[in-house]
Amino acid sequence: MKLPGTPEGRSAFDDRLYPDAAQKADNAGVQFFFTWNVNEFVVWERSQWEEAPLDGGQRPAG
Repeated sequence: MKLPGTPEGRSAFDDRLYPDAAQKADNAGVQFFFTWNVNEFVVWERSQWEEAPLDGGQRPAG
C-alpha cells in the first residue's frame, strides 16, 4: 500500500506499484494480486499480465 500523498501512491494504477506486486504474486504462486492506495483498490489477474492494464491500454486519469 502506498498513501495518496506520495508520488507512487497517487494512483493504484501507477507503473511503479504493479510490477512489485506482480513479483510478489509470482513468488507466492497466486493467480491474483492487488494494488491499493487507500482511495483505489485494483485487483490484477496474473494470466492477463502481458495484456494492457485496461481495455485499449488506457489508464484512468488521476
